[in-house]
Amino acid sequence: MGSVNSHMGARWTFGSRLPRAGSPALAAYFRSYYKMVLLIAPDNLLLYAPFDGDTEDASGNDNTPSTESGGIIYPSYLVAPNGGGCVQLAEATTNLIINPSFEVDLYGWHDQGTVTKTRDNERAYVGSYAMKCVAGANNTQYGAVIYNVVTGSPVAQDSYSLQARVYADANAAGTTAKIQINETGGASGDQETAAQEITLEEGWNYLSCSGTVNKTDRTSLYVIVRILDAGVVAGDTVWWDAIQMEKKSYLTPYCDGSLGDGHSWSGTAHNSTSSRTKTNLQYTLNLPDEFTISTWAIPMTLPSETTSYSRLWQWSADANNNVFLAYAESADKAYIAWRGDGSTSHIFDIDLNRFQPYHYVLTYDGTTAKLYRDGSSVDQVEPTAFAATPDVLYIGAEDTYNNLNGWLAHFAVWNKALDAAEVEYISAP
Repeated sequence: MGSVNSHMGARWTFGSRLPRAGSPALAAYFRSYYKMVLLIAPDNLLLYAPFDGDTEDASGNDNTPSTESGGIIYPSYLVAPNGGGCVQLAEATTNLIINPSFEVDLYGWHDQGTVTKTRDNERAYVGSYAMKCVAGANNTQYGAVIYNVVTGSPVAQDSYSLQARVYADANAAGTTAKIQINETGGASGDQETAAQEITLEEGWNYLSCSGTVNKTDRTSLYVIVRILDAGVVAGDTVWWDAIQMEKKSYLTPYCDGSLGDGHSWSGTAHNSTSSRTKTNLQYTLNLPDEFTISTWAIPMTLPSETTSYSRLWQWSADANNNVFLAYAESADKAYIAWRGDGSTSHIFDIDLNRFQPYHYVLTYDGTTAKLYRDGSSVDQVEPTAFAATPDVLYIGAEDTYNNLNGWLAHFAVWNKALDAAEVEYISAP
């Protein structure tokens, strides 16, 4: 079966069991999955949002969001363009790289060593262009491309995170790629703030790092993306794209001002920093007395990296009557919390990983709530009944906080508890 590259070399294919992104098999899979959801208890299907480019309800009940704002987008680079879609839901952020995807030029990026860099449309992770780097002879710092980020005198102990995608051709595969944040200025010499190295696989690879500024008198930070010299020969080629630096201790989904709703440039497009406003997606809908809630999900920010309880979804009446699926703070797990008349019950999932797709289903038959992941039962509880009916469905947040940083797809609700065989059916390829 196919696999998701541990460095996100493959684009999201909704799980290791699915066909490769961009393939006819994957497009056929999503068409069949769409039909599969509609065939399961169709008379009981209350809401079905495939998130295939919009929030349209495909159940036939014409549910529309009561609130839809912020940087809600449907990134084509995460799924096969003709094979279904996903929605990106995330907190607010600013990308400090002023030319992160090379759509116009290579402004701000400077090469070092015998490397030739060009703006190229042969490979691109975001948009239509990437920065192509070709190794020259006697290259000691292949792909060393330095960009100065003006941060306004970074303060000691301020946290920053950096991420990038790099595509390696067959010759460059097996070499080592590195990204790093360096701090400069003041009485001390330049110093590495954060860095990561990986061994490249052919295709798209993902790198990320986070760190804190070490000195109190720094004047700026700069970013380096490069391939180290070991094993590199003249002609080896890589493409860099989707480079993001945030003033955060953790990573959030890629942002630039060209991505759509809720995204903007601070000045000239592709020549300034860019920002995203936090997403807010809500439906006004009563939670049925018996129900099934199903969604595909993939995390970007891991729970252990933040102090929030990021919601995949929450159905709520008030603080004492709600149920939600969230990522647990300080533990890389997902869990269900059920608050009935002020009494709370939990179901905890097993560990999760960044960029790994999971399928979650919660069923409730009026007595027992059961959580499934990827078609298998996780655990069950008998929660206290609600004293007030949850009537607002939040997707990707708890109202305007505890934002998810990740992606959801094929969100469905039935007004009955699907049985184990039905759950396995909608979880299988």
